[in-house]
Amino acid sequence: MCKAAIQFNEEQLRRPHDVYVKSLFGRIAVARSFFRCYLPPELAAELDLRSLTLDKETFVSEKLREYFSDLLYRVQRKDGGAAFLYLLLEHKSTPERWTPLQLLGYQHEIWERAKAECGDKLPLIVPVVLYHGERHWNVPLSFHELVAGADALPWSKYVPGFIYHLCDLSCWLNEQLTGSLELRGGLLLLKNVFEQDIRAALKLIAEILGSKATRQNLLPMAAYLAATRKEAEVKELAHQVASSSLKLGGEMETYAETLLKRGEQRGEQRGEQRGRQEEALSLTLHLLMSQLGDLSARAQAAIRKLSIEQLRQLAVDSREFKQTSDLTAWLRTH
Repeated sequence: MCKAAIQFNEEQLRRPHDVYVKSLFGRIAVARSFFRCYLPPELAAELDLRSLTLDKETFVSEKLREYFSDLLYRVQRKDGGAAFLYLLLEHKSTPERWTPLQLLGYQHEIWERAKAECGDKLPLIVPVVLYHGERHWNVPLSFHELVAGADALPWSKYVPGFIYHLCDLSCWLNEQLTGSLELRGGLLLLKNVFEQDIRAALKLIAEILGSKATRQNLLPMAAYLAATRKEAEVKELAHQVASSSLKLGGEMETYAETLLKRGEQRGEQRGEQRGRQEEALSLTLHLLMSQLGDLSARAQAAIRKLSIEQLRQLAVDSREFKQTSDLTAWLRTH
């Protein structure tokens, strides 16, 4: 396959966890298999998972997408009612204590959006957290546990009382993961992405997918590995895949190599950017101190946070400064 036929996404390098899980769980067949296998059986039995649809991809803010990803699904209950399944994936290597508070905020957003179409009753929301960090999940599962005194009368009835369903991949062995071939392969990669030695997991992924491997499930894996692991590990998976499909294994390697090259170019660009930033910072500080004398630690810290454009503007505007209060006023407005 020629390189021009492969589509790249710069987000694969900038936010690899977020892009990969959305490529995986954005496929309804994979999501359906996940909920069927990993929801509590009594809950899964009440849902018509054949009706599952992807509703909205994210409520997580831009700045948090390095650490969290989320997807919202609509599903029909077997009693005829509607429900939402809200899947939050946590990419931190250690658990996040405030997850119930975070989920409460996202549920509020979902309900606010649903008010206009749901009549006089809000739809059910089942919050599900999928964690693939290194340490076992050992933080509160309920909102009550975050609030001091919430479990005691008379206070308990005034505090929201919900739990989330946790799927902690660190609790399973690789061989214990269940579901469709695509789901098992994807969960294996997520479970092992932080491990020091990932070769056994890559071999198992290739064995599970086998002749069912496709560009749709393998190229996102190659991109994820290229952005988070060593080049040799991408080639290891490509080599394993090649035993079933020589063409697909070669395409994976080509794809990963191109992504790695792009990553190096972006790294060089970031290095050049940092160099220009440091040069502008040094020049601006020199001008200010020659004009105003020594600057306070607070002022210097504020100046170091400025962009290159702001530093250049400060260097120009500083010609009018007579005292340090002029600098303080400038920083307050910029």
